[in-house]
Amino acid sequence: MQQRLRSRRHNNPGAEPLEDEFQTAQLLQVIQEPAPDGGLWNGRKVADWMSDLLGRKVSRTRGWEYLKAMEYRLRIPRPENRQADLKEQENWKKNCQVS
Repeated sequence: MQQRLRSRRHNNPGAEPLEDEFQTAQLLQVIQEPAPDGGLWNGRKVADWMSDLLGRKVSRTRGWEYLKAMEYRLRIPRPENRQADLKEQENWKKNCQVS
């Protein structure tokens, strides 16, 4: 009988997750607060936090993947035009017709 190559992917469950459920819950709680430097959370900052927690290096990409998995959204206010004339803006809003 002739042997054939077969896909054995169904026998390979993949790598273990970096964090357990408790650590993931910790991360979710931590990202609700401002980042340690006072800015916003990003992949690098999450990776650094995870590295400290796990005691091994975690890549930026993995940090960003965790943020995305937790449906984290950057909350950056829209920039304002510093040279804007507030009186003119109010007049425009009053005269604008909404359909």
